[in-house]
Amino acid sequence: MRYLFTNDIDRDKVNEDLKQIQINTYYYKKYKSENNILYFVMIMCFIIISIALVKKKMTYFDDLSYSIIVGTIMGLSLLYICYSIYALMYKDNLNYDEDDHKFNTSLEYDISRNIVYTCLKH
Repeated sequence: MRYLFTNDIDRDKVNEDLKQIQINTYYYKKYKSENNILYFVMIMCFIIISIALVKKKMTYFDDLSYSIIVGTIMGLSLLYICYSIYALMYKDNLNYDEDDHKFNTSLEYDISRNIVYTCLKH
């Protein structure tokens, strides 16, 4: 985008505003992802409590089927929560939509198998 600036102060003000918008967008997306994990945990707790109440009030489930159903729900929920937290941990610090995996790229090999040192991104 091209803007017509009367002086450097106007340009600095626009750059500060754009940077603040980027920061706010990053934290909005981060907090939204964290809230989605918490909502999922609350929904799973509600489902398990509902199944426990149905088992207590009515005799549809015996203890084995109740344990299998609740165990399956808890196991799948745990896998989903672990995956979500893992994905949340490896987000880029500047752009939330990108992943930032911490691989060691400081050593690379050339064709003759000699070590070539390259610069790290950090």
